[in-house]
Amino acid sequence: MTSLVLPAMLPENCQNAELIAQSVLYKALIVVKGLACILSIAILTFLAFSKAQVRIFHPNTKIIALVVCAFVCLVAANVTLTNMLEIWRISYPYDNPCDRLWSIRSIFCLRSMYVIFLNGVNSSLIVLCIERFVCICRISNYEKSSKPVLVAVFLVITTAIFSVIFTVFYASGVDWNERIAVTTIRNQTNGAFYQIVLTYVEATEILGVLFFLFIHYWSLWYRKRVRGFKSIAQRSDADTIPRNETLSVKFQIEETLAITCLFLPVVLIKLAMGIFTFVSASIANAIWPNPPANIQMIIYQLVNVGAVSPLPMALLLAHGTGQLSRLFCCRAKTSTRISPIVFVTNTNSSQEEYFDRLKQLFERNAPDPAKKYERSSFQSMC
Repeated sequence: MTSLVLPAMLPENCQNAELIAQSVLYKALIVVKGLACILSIAILTFLAFSKAQVRIFHPNTKIIALVVCAFVCLVAANVTLTNMLEIWRISYPYDNPCDRLWSIRSIFCLRSMYVIFLNGVNSSLIVLCIERFVCICRISNYEKSSKPVLVAVFLVITTAIFSVIFTVFYASGVDWNERIAVTTIRNQTNGAFYQIVLTYVEATEILGVLFFLFIHYWSLWYRKRVRGFKSIAQRSDADTIPRNETLSVKFQIEETLAITCLFLPVVLIKLAMGIFTFVSASIANAIWPNPPANIQMIIYQLVNVGAVSPLPMALLLAHGTGQLSRLFCCRAKTSTRISPIVFVTNTNSSQEEYFDRLKQLFERNAPDPAKKYERSSFQSMC
C-alpha cells in the first residue's frame, strides 16, 4: 500500500524520472543509438590508423579534411557519453527517485557541445569553399597558397561565431537552478526559443551544404572549361577559353575535387538526416506541446535520427577511402578506372608521382586547335 502512495507524494519531476526509468522502449532506443555511435568511433579510428589514405596533398585541404573527420568523431563521442550517463541514471537502483534527476547545467553542456561539434562540420564546409575559391582564382602559385595555420584560425572563428549565436538562443528561458527528469531543456516557457534553435541549427547545416555544393560543381565546370571538354564552349567561344592555364591552377582544381568527391555523399546523408530530424521535431512539438515525460523522451529519441548520423558518415568515408572491404575483412577488388582520387600511402615520393601523372594527363588531353570542334574522348568525373 505504501509503494502505491509514495509516488503521489513525490515532486512531479521525481515522478517523471521514475516513469522514464520504467520505459523499456526508451532504454532500447538509447542503447541502440549509443552502440551505433561507438561503432562509428571505431570505424573512424580504424581509418585514422590505416596505411592507405586519400591523395589529398595540399596542406589547406588536408587540415580541413582532418577537422571534418575529428568533429564527426566528437559528435559520436558526445552522443555516446550522453546515452551512457542516461542509461546509468535510469537503470541504477536508487532508493529515492529524486536522485535520478539531471542537473540542467549538465544537460545544457552536453547538448550545447553536440551542436558546437555539428557547427564545426558546417563551418569546415564553408571555409573549404572560400579557401578553394581563393586558391584557384586569386593565388597562382601552388606553394604560396599553403596557409594551414590561417585556415585553422578561420575554422575556429567561424565555429565560434555559429556556436555563440546558438548558445544565446538555447539558454533563453532556462531555469538554471532546476533539476529535470528529461534530457532536453525544452519546457513550457521556452517552447518558442526551442523552435528557433531547431530552425537555426538546420539553417546553418543547409548553409554549409550550399557552400560545399557550389565549390564542388563549380570546380567540375572549371575543370571541363580548362581542359576544353565542354562542347558548347568549343563551338561558340573556343578561342576565348584559357586552355593554357598554369599547372598550379589545374593542380588546385584536382585537389579541390579530390576532397569534395570524398565528402559529397557524407554531406548529403548528413543533410538528409538533419532535415528529417528538424521536420519531425517541429511536427512533434506542434502536435504534442507538453506530453508525459516518458512519451516526450520516446518521441525525442525517435525523431532525432541525426544523433546516429556519424555511423553512415563513417561508413561512407570508409567506402570513399577504399577501406570498406578491409574494414569488414573482405578482399578488395582491383579497379583500373582512372580517378582523381588515388588511394596510396601519403608520402613525398607519392606526391611527386601524383603531380607528374596529372601533368602528363593535362598535356595528353590538351585540345588541338586544328580540331577545336572535336569532342575530347577523355571524360573526367568523380
